[in-house]
Amino acid sequence: EKVLGREHPDTLALMGNLAATILMQQRHTEAKEICRQRLEREVKAFGWDHPNTYTAKFNFHNLLDENEEILVASHVDIMGNGKATVEVQRK
Repeated sequence: EKVLGREHPDTLALMGNLAATILMQQRHTEAKEICRQRLEREVKAFGWDHPNTYTAKFNFHNLLDENEEILVASHVDIMGNGKATVEVQRK
């Protein structure tokens, strides 16, 4: 992250690998948070319709409980930078 940047594709891929490793250690809450952060960064870097973003959304969705759903709010801040906020909501 420090070398390549927060939204670099390699950084984001490594976040996915880290989440998978943490999940194998039965640390579900931590893995879910890393996947949420990755999805936010994917949306910011590539937009909602990019293949990398679909992968991040799929992986995050698979960690959710059956009574949770993903909410994504995209907006543009005053500097014109795209922002994305990913939240989980109970159905």
